[in-house]
Amino acid sequence: MDLVPDELLLQLAQPSISFDRTQGAFSEACDARIKHVPGEQFQLGLALKQRLDQLETRPASLDYTEYLALLLNCEYQLYLLNASTPLRLNPFLSHWVEYTLKWRTTAQQSWTDIPPRLENVQSMGWEAAQWTRLYFVMSMLDDIDTFRESLVGKTPLTFVESLRNEDAAKFFDSFDLSPFISVLESTEIWDQPTSPPLPPTKSDAPASKDGGESSLGNIVNALKSDPVYAVYTITHSPLDIASLELINGLFTEYASLLDELGIDPDDIARDFLNFQLRKLEKAPATLPPDEAFPLPDEPGPSTQFEQPMDRETLVRSVKLLVLFVQNLVRKDLVKLWSILQEIQEICVRYIWIKDVREFKDFLEGPAVEDVAEGHGKGKVTDG
Repeated sequence: MDLVPDELLLQLAQPSISFDRTQGAFSEACDARIKHVPGEQFQLGLALKQRLDQLETRPASLDYTEYLALLLNCEYQLYLLNASTPLRLNPFLSHWVEYTLKWRTTAQQSWTDIPPRLENVQSMGWEAAQWTRLYFVMSMLDDIDTFRESLVGKTPLTFVESLRNEDAAKFFDSFDLSPFISVLESTEIWDQPTSPPLPPTKSDAPASKDGGESSLGNIVNALKSDPVYAVYTITHSPLDIASLELINGLFTEYASLLDELGIDPDDIARDFLNFQLRKLEKAPATLPPDEAFPLPDEPGPSTQFEQPMDRETLVRSVKLLVLFVQNLVRKDLVKLWSILQEIQEICVRYIWIKDVREFKDFLEGPAVEDVAEGHGKGKVTDG
């Protein structure tokens, strides 16, 4: 089920309506759609993030004021969905950091062009819309605890006016992103984009808007030139939303290429899950809730982490794994029984996490039972 269909998304394309009024109407419309979806808030956030990725190109049906409103309101919904979550556990912090890394230098270099482009928002152009979105994201990170209060009564159009003063230029220059990068790196499940370069090849792989190729495009190129290296890179990716989206995109958009190269999606999914589960297994936080963590100077499980993974980080990591498997099952992207052992490990080792219990119920539901019966098997979660 598409949690954010076009008709729902268009409710966010309201340039003259305040952020909070738009949010209220959007939330009300979403409630009925996500009521029975396990991990509904996270699933909705992921759907919005995927929509934002698609909105790198302005839909022809929207003018620039509507396009800008759509970008800002989508980011605002992501912020509100996780407003009560500690920053280091916010599943979309990596999205905001990566977007800022991608656009900040361009905006600084072209700052003199920004205020004139914003005089007439209807003809502001695609780049100016992205700059405004960047300023919105940076403002949110700069004051994340009170960001909602700062937007009271503001609309996307009135927010644009804040970019026309000298303080905005100073803010672009002075904003320090390094604390947020440090937060992500401390979780041990995110890597700053410094991965080894993939073999350069010419192809029809999807291009990103800054003129370079997307991560998915790079992986596709690597698969064509060095499949062994590319598969290793995929299966040893960090556990974050970007990696999950990359694997999902590979399975859905390039299934024929994988088949042509003799690469089985089942193997990729299983190896990725195994790699992540072994990392989590080595973390002291795998202890259930009623057992104490070993202190740093006490003997404990061997670990590859410099610092023990705290319980909240572990829970967030497991939620991402559950989301990944749930997506594979729902979209029938891999043969269920190829990842059965990994599914059972998640359901047994982490049953104390609410999302895992909901995931277990989902696996024991009618849709998955039909698959099980078709293979002459019992329930997926049976030992």
